[in-house]
Amino acid sequence: MNLEEFYKSGKGDAVGWAIIFIWGAIVYALGLSGFTDSYSWWNGWSVFFTGFGVIVIIQSIMHVLAKQKNKAVGSFIFGFILVVIGLGGFIDTSWAWAVFLIMIAVLILIGVFGHKK
Repeated sequence: MNLEEFYKSGKGDAVGWAIIFIWGAIVYALGLSGFTDSYSWWNGWSVFFTGFGVIVIIQSIMHVLAKQKNKAVGSFIFGFILVVIGLGGFIDTSWAWAVFLIMIAVLILIGVFGHKK
């Protein structure tokens, strides 16, 4: 089974969700264990959302490689939102929202003018 068939069957998305839940369990377990107590920067929710966003962005890249570009755009936007939410616990992400809005506008314009008939 190649990558395109793997994603068309829905298995790729299922694996992605499984990885997200594993990531959440790891972050939660690290918080419970006291391992993170020595890290002043640690914020479990921020770490979780940042990792969640990165996983979703990787999934969007996999959708492009599997020739499912319609799913890739939505996944990328959702992943970017999650990363910005997660990083908001660590740094000032005010400018990231402006970049995000510009990215959406560019994607819309590519969708309108980029397709040849």
